[in-house]
Amino acid sequence: MSETVAIKQSYTDRVICQLPKHIVDEIRGIYEDCTFDFLGLRIEPRDAALAVGDIAPASYYSPDGMQTDEQLYGAAAVEVDEYRYDPIAGSVYDIDHGILAALQAVMQYDGSVLLVLGSDLVECGNDIGEIEMKDAEVLAVFEVTREG
Repeated sequence: MSETVAIKQSYTDRVICQLPKHIVDEIRGIYEDCTFDFLGLRIEPRDAALAVGDIAPASYYSPDGMQTDEQLYGAAAVEVDEYRYDPIAGSVYDIDHGILAALQAVMQYDGSVLLVLGSDLVECGNDIGEIEMKDAEVLAVFEVTREG
């Protein structure tokens, strides 16, 4: 059996999915080799049909999960960054910690296709850690399976 990484719901510590470790390793490799200024993770429904090299469409403002007609600056995603604040350990500068924190945040949204996006132009999003990525290029696509 291949090695997995447990992604937990932040406020209950319940495991919401087990990702194959190679996905985390591939995201790290993309981060290290990335020529874009920003890297983000986005979760999509299975029928979204985006592929590597595609430009992800801009997202729509969706307060409380109810989509409106208001288009955002770009594709909403959770930023992958080395810096994450941990209230217990203090400030942490570590890409592995950053990837796991981004995965934990993005897996709170519905969907079964994980996209890794790159862009040079972003604005802050509405949710914690969220960025809106203008003309975001799809750098990787992974199928994910959720627990229970």
